[in-house]
Amino acid sequence: EIYTLSLHDALPIYELRLRPHPDRPDRSELFLPTQTRVEKALSGKGWNMSSILDDARGHRDRIISVRREINENPEPGFAEEKTASLVERLLDEFGVEHTRTAGTGVVGIIRGGAKTRRKGRCVGLRADMDALPIQDARQGGLRSRVDGFMHACGHDVHTACLLGAAKLLSDRRAGFPGSVKLLFQPAEETDTGGARPMIEAGVLENPRIDVLFGLHEVRRSEERRVGKECRS
Repeated sequence: EIYTLSLHDALPIYELRLRPHPDRPDRSELFLPTQTRVEKALSGKGWNMSSILDDARGHRDRIISVRREINENPEPGFAEEKTASLVERLLDEFGVEHTRTAGTGVVGIIRGGAKTRRKGRCVGLRADMDALPIQDARQGGLRSRVDGFMHACGHDVHTACLLGAAKLLSDRRAGFPGSVKLLFQPAEETDTGGARPMIEAGVLENPRIDVLFGLHEVRRSEERRVGKECRS
């Protein structure tokens, strides 16, 4: 099966395929077979994938530093004040307008400047920010400075990745129509969750999000793996 995801006027940018899961014979996984189609689609819109990747590598050390700062200062759900403030400070630096929502949630929006005959779409990118109530047993080096809490599920990575994407997209806003919404969600690990309060606050509207992406980091080195499984 082939799943084609279109973001630009029926232009297929990502072509996802199913293959057997390497660790779970009862499951399949989605994967990106090649970058060629992505590069072709982007270059057709005046975007150069190589320059984007080079730019991303140029911001690598900064984003790693941000991730480590978040990792060392974990906060529980609906109490992510330092994390939300860090997100807001960097969005200000990147020239991205933003608002608070659902207490410690942050919503940024990058408005594209390219003009097209059709109304531009709105793409949402989401990352969670909260930590888990787990004692960090690591000794020395990078570890939590907050007793009883640590980033054991990668939310520090997710937040840093979304901030990196915010920088790259903000620098290129003149080259795309529509807009990109950045959703920094609190309290993913709680019983009540932070998604519903954000939705009830209207984060999916004004402008309405047409397609929404999230990711989850995995400790694997294989490239082009999509962190999403589906039953075969």
